[in-house]
Amino acid sequence: MAKVSPRRIGFLVVFAIIAGVVLFFSQSLVETVEGGEIHVKQAFITGTLTIRTEEGLYPQMFGKITKYYRTHETYLSNDPLDGGMGSDTQATTVRFGDGGTAEIGSVTQWRMPLIDEDIIKIHRNFRSFQSMAAQVRQWVIEVEKQTASTFKADETYSTRRGEFAQLISDQIAHGLYATTTVEVQTPTNEVDEEGNPVMATSTKVVIKTDEAGNPIVTKPGIFKEYNLELVNNTLKDIDYDETIDALIAQKKKAEQEKAVAITNAEKARQDAITAEEEGKAREARAKADENVAKITAVTQAQKEKEVAELNAQKQLEVARLNRQSAEEEAEARLVRERAEAESNRLKVAAGLTPQQKAEFDLKIADVVSKNMASVDLPEMMIFGGGEGSPMNPWDAVGLESFMNIQKEIQNQTQNQ
Repeated sequence: MAKVSPRRIGFLVVFAIIAGVVLFFSQSLVETVEGGEIHVKQAFITGTLTIRTEEGLYPQMFGKITKYYRTHETYLSNDPLDGGMGSDTQATTVRFGDGGTAEIGSVTQWRMPLIDEDIIKIHRNFRSFQSMAAQVRQWVIEVEKQTASTFKADETYSTRRGEFAQLISDQIAHGLYATTTVEVQTPTNEVDEEGNPVMATSTKVVIKTDEAGNPIVTKPGIFKEYNLELVNNTLKDIDYDETIDALIAQKKKAEQEKAVAITNAEKARQDAITAEEEGKAREARAKADENVAKITAVTQAQKEKEVAELNAQKQLEVARLNRQSAEEEAEARLVRERAEAESNRLKVAAGLTPQQKAEFDLKIADVVSKNMASVDLPEMMIFGGGEGSPMNPWDAVGLESFMNIQKEIQNQTQNQ
């Protein structure tokens, strides 16, 4: 076995010492920023502060690293499931404006700023994330206590619970608000004749505002001062003391009774309205039926009147047409007669044709013969020789005179 020279042994010893030193100080040479972390590095010699907000490896060079966390939750609860483990996570004991007490369980999620100046300001004032988180917890407790003092216990149970939770969140982020007391009208357990609740005067704490309508801040708080971001504040539970629980139960029962009373009163009022409306409906139907009958009668009478007028108009028109037809017929007959008379006159004046004369004489002879047949002749005639006594038998019976009359009639007819 070859001997190791003293020089070589010395070299190995020096190398081992250097390696040990390097290994010992390796964590001080390079820093690693994990996701969700913020590193504040203080230089080894100069003490200069450097902020690391991005993930990755950075030279540390024996500088001091203080870690902060980008997002954090502050638990205030007696329930281990809500983070209630340890003396710094217990629920907040509050006293309400009416003297009642309760324990409020909540979870507040908040976020660090990313601006170097804000981070340096936090680091210089708190020196560690744990110290700053403790101050955030104290601030949340203060806000919850202050907000509870402006509410009555029963209000946070039902009617104003949402307003209570929202006001806690607003004041955590912006600071404590100035308050004042005003008188308001609140409903009682009694109802009036119309079923409306009887109102009573009570006091209420309200937030003071400036001319622009913004709340007046009396204490800014840690979030406003260091630009912390409130991500969310959840009001998990309110555990009231036994006295408040009994009052809440009593009020709950009273509210139920009031609701029943209001419901009954409203039902009675609605029944009265329904009865009145039904009466109006019946009256309206009766009037409608009466109007329908009246309109039907009027329509029927109007129809009969129009029919009668139409018939009368038709009869009048028929009479007018008949009269017009009669007048026209009479006028036509008169024209025909005048034409016929004029024709006869012209014929007579011009003389009858042999045929016409023969027909005319035949008609006269026929008339004469008929008239002679109707003449009663005496069975016996006595002729005398005295003066004036007829000697001719035709004269005795007057035939000659009859013939003369016939000729005269014929002459008159021809002269017409």
